[in-house]
Amino acid sequence: MRQFFLSLAFTFFVSLSFAGTIINTTGSDDSTAISGFDAVAFFTQNKAVQGKPELEFKYQGASWHFASQENLQAFIKNPEKFMPEWGGQCAWCISENCISSKKLSGSFDLIDGKLYLFAHGNDSPDGARNGFWKAGGGPQSRIPAGEKYWADIQKKLANDTLKQRNASNYRKTKFD
Repeated sequence: MRQFFLSLAFTFFVSLSFAGTIINTTGSDDSTAISGFDAVAFFTQNKAVQGKPELEFKYQGASWHFASQENLQAFIKNPEKFMPEWGGQCAWCISENCISSKKLSGSFDLIDGKLYLFAHGNDSPDGARNGFWKAGGGPQSRIPAGEKYWADIQKKLANDTLKQRNASNYRKTKFD
């Protein structure tokens, strides 16, 4: 009986180590979160700022980069405060029940204190953000739609039945 429980525990921990992450790492071979943007800067500077690989913190299966030591420390102290909605996946795409195969563009919105990120749109870096606001009822409809779809998408990402594109299999576009 003891061997059965040890075997069960081993299987559980092995499965966790191979589980995927829900965090957006699209375009990265080294699991860099949200295209290397500093999650704290969206809130403190109200703009997209690239983080530095030397200021890295591993959290939820991804490597988060920060532009300053202060931002790194703020994230370490309270990561959930700065965590983007829907794992940093493109908000427009989540509201359409998909994940984007394009890297994040730096377009974002802070709505009710929550961070929503957007991938490159078809026509411009702000295309997905513009679609989020102008099509399908805007945020008032898209946020509830995204909440409805997120639980299922999150499960698929976590158990690797839905894959994010890494840099090795990432197709470049003119907006990269």
